[in-house]
Amino acid sequence: MISPVIPRLKLLFAILVLGLSGCNSMNNPPAPPAQSTSLAFVSNSGSGTVSAFTINTNGTLSPATGSPFAAGAGAEFMAHDPIHKLLFVSNQAANTLSAFSVNTASGMLTAVPGSPFATGARPTAVTVDSAGRFVLVANQSGNSIAVFSIGSNGVLTPVAGSPFPANSPYGLSVSRHSPSPATAHSARLPARPLPTQIQLRASLPQ
Repeated sequence: MISPVIPRLKLLFAILVLGLSGCNSMNNPPAPPAQSTSLAFVSNSGSGTVSAFTINTNGTLSPATGSPFAAGAGAEFMAHDPIHKLLFVSNQAANTLSAFSVNTASGMLTAVPGSPFATGARPTAVTVDSAGRFVLVANQSGNSIAVFSIGSNGVLTPVAGSPFPANSPYGLSVSRHSPSPATAHSARLPARPLPTQIQLRASLPQ
């Protein structure tokens, strides 16, 4: 899961844990049954890197070969696709989104071609829709939400009209159903051939 963000600290980090028992990252679905190794990913904001670990049966952590992996300045929020083959990291100081393919046996990360991808000013929350077709990023200072389609090799392509206007978005959640539109700081994706209608909500920090 992702740890609480503490803005006053110089070195921020977040943790994403993947394993057989499931995981949580900004409304992502539980881990698929095929995953055989429990993994933990830590974003290191100060160094702009992501550390990867395997979780041993006694709870100890073993660094993945090559860890930490370069992401971008201010790396913090993370999300994965539904089958845990891709990991996305928003880089707040670089205004980019890093995308990695994940070796689910060892935890090693490999940047996908073209990564990192330009987002908007100060990207914060990042999430992936339940079908694994789109990744969405809240651009807090850019007052917008960037939406990318995810290619078969993990390469990201901005959808038509992206980024979409939003009022200083910070957190993101994606629902497969369409709730009441009377929600502050929300932006609806344009009509597209999606598996289900998506309502996107972006919230201000408390």
